[in-house]
Amino acid sequence: MYINGDTLYGNEWIDYEKTHLKFTVEEQGIYRINFSDIQSQFPADIRGDELRLYNYGDEQHVFLSETGVLEADDYLLFYGQANDSRLDSYLYDKNNTSVQINPHFSFYSDKNAYFLSYSEVSSDYIYQEAEIINTAGLVPEPALNSFKRVNISDQYYKTTSGSVKLSLFDYSEAYGSVFSHLNTFDISDLNPAESNSDASLILHYFNHSDNDQTFTFRLNDNLLYESNVSYIGSYKDSIDLSNSILTDNTSLNFEAPDSDPSAAKISLSLIELWYEMKPSITNKAFLSFYTNLNTDQYFEITSGVDEDYLLFDLTNKEFCI
Repeated sequence: MYINGDTLYGNEWIDYEKTHLKFTVEEQGIYRINFSDIQSQFPADIRGDELRLYNYGDEQHVFLSETGVLEADDYLLFYGQANDSRLDSYLYDKNNTSVQINPHFSFYSDKNAYFLSYSEVSSDYIYQEAEIINTAGLVPEPALNSFKRVNISDQYYKTTSGSVKLSLFDYSEAYGSVFSHLNTFDISDLNPAESNSDASLILHYFNHSDNDQTFTFRLNDNLLYESNVSYIGSYKDSIDLSNSILTDNTSLNFEAPDSDPSAAKISLSLIELWYEMKPSITNKAFLSFYTNLNTDQYFEITSGVDEDYLLFDLTNKEFCI
């Protein structure tokens, strides 16, 4: 990897004199490691604040049941995500990574590796249960900032020269939807807030035709966007909409013109929806959201599940427990 004038191999963060335990995840979620399962791999009397969790070579924030000497019933929690394409980006020309259509979906694997190790110095990435504060007089925020991503991997596209497909890692190499007159995508479990605040829909797509291509985009059968593209290449369009038109299960329709459906050469690779959601948990045991940076905010979260739930602040990379 060529970064800031240096050639790196990706192993610079490893201390080869220490144990490193590898854990792989394939989807977004909160993951638990019980100390009883790994106790034999670490020095006796190891402290919780000496543990280190790494991902892509960077230390990660973790929640620990104990920062002192760990016992068999202690545990560690971390927020994990599927592998993205940040490592794939180095396959592109160093001056041309802007053509990477979907930075959130790997060409090769969804499995993302997290490594647990330790150091004799206390970590700054450890989080424990927050102190109970007096909430009298505080006004709760009406909504949470959230997002949904739809990675589309129906087909893998490459540059074609004659009958040969080439991996050139240019604008045309990506996963995406099949070329079609009509594609429908569903985004479920949005739990949108009932507000008129602005939401944003971002479309990442590419055009494989040098002819004009017109398409429309509908949300719940309502015309939302129409565009015309006239050159081969990758595109990223941002569409502003009102949060109030979102529903818990939202349907998105991407449609080519009726005049010549067979000429459709546009493929969607990624749909991103940034919106406000209700401060509630409906059908899962964890909730991740964004907060305003450097601003004190107070949230009251209601739960519709019978089990304990976990909250994770994606802005500050902190657990809210």
